[in-house]
Amino acid sequence: MHMGLIGLSVIILFSLFSCHHEISVPGGFEEEVKNIKSKYAPDRRTKIFEVTWLREDDHWRIDAETTEPQAKSALETAIPKYFKSDEVQTFIQVLPYTDLQDSVWGLLTVSVGNVKKSPDHAAELIDQIVMGNEVKILKKHHGWYLIQAPYDYLGWITQGSLYRTNRKGIDDWQQQHLVKLDINYTQLFREPDQDSQVVCDAVLGGIFVQTGQQGNWLKLKLPDGREGYAKAKDFKLFQKLSKDQLPRREEITARALKMTGIPYLWGGNSPKGFDCSGFSGTVYASEGYRLPRDANMQVLVGEKVIPDSTYSNILPGDLLFFGSNDRISHVAISLGGYEFIHSAAPSYVRINSLDEKNKLFDKYEKERLKVIKRIIIE
Repeated sequence: MHMGLIGLSVIILFSLFSCHHEISVPGGFEEEVKNIKSKYAPDRRTKIFEVTWLREDDHWRIDAETTEPQAKSALETAIPKYFKSDEVQTFIQVLPYTDLQDSVWGLLTVSVGNVKKSPDHAAELIDQIVMGNEVKILKKHHGWYLIQAPYDYLGWITQGSLYRTNRKGIDDWQQQHLVKLDINYTQLFREPDQDSQVVCDAVLGGIFVQTGQQGNWLKLKLPDGREGYAKAKDFKLFQKLSKDQLPRREEITARALKMTGIPYLWGGNSPKGFDCSGFSGTVYASEGYRLPRDANMQVLVGEKVIPDSTYSNILPGDLLFFGSNDRISHVAISLGGYEFIHSAAPSYVRINSLDEKNKLFDKYEKERLKVIKRIIIE
């Protein structure tokens, strides 16, 4: 996904205004606020620092919310330098909001939770999180929660997509016998019989509690307590994603090839539809390794590789990054040498080549190739 297009502008817009245009905020304060934002919350996709101010009768009112306690402290230190104590009222909130009490965690209870740019069904899709994964809840608004994903990404999700709980609830969930779906898609049934009532669907990476087994069927429990059966062969033991334990190259390419033909979806991060970085992230996550969410975040990981004249030193699992000027806007997974696989807008996951003699040659991407990074260091 593109950095400039996926910021959560509604919730973290850096909005600075005065309701009386003839009265200006004290000189230097606006610049100091910008400096605090630049230091503590430079990326609106993963950190919040929102400040507003206005003039009310004979005093200033300053409202702020942030995910960063250090930003709150810095703002509290800055305000007395520009305002007299009897001329200003401040309301600074470190998220999560206190009205959530201690229930600031959620577990996904739908196969794919759609994360939006703002709390509106018509808003832009910016991410997806799958069943059984945990999120942090920061605030609520008219049937929506502002959440933070395990990879720090921020966005809005419907309250009905989550089972809300406290830290103990998350710990209790994680201490049970968890299994993870290891194929792109399946369904859970009320009985160990695929002709029985469907309980829910599930996608790759969905996490469940295994409560029993009947023949070649697992009995599974969802975060909200629903239970159903699915084929045992489609699941593997759940292990937390890591940035330390590297997958094998052949695992990455085999997984990627099982996803050819899945449609491109802006903001997609599941087998129901991928954007480019959702595809690379899901492939790596399915083999136990967590990448950052967006292409211009993923490019910061790994070691740079300079291809030789025939790309013979480009190995399966390497990440290819594309863009224009200094902007990274697309990522693909190398299949080794010239060939790569990617979720290509506006079509689907497909294989292409950087070799102009190959029938799969992609001239457009060849001209946009910026850098190749190696995650799997052997």
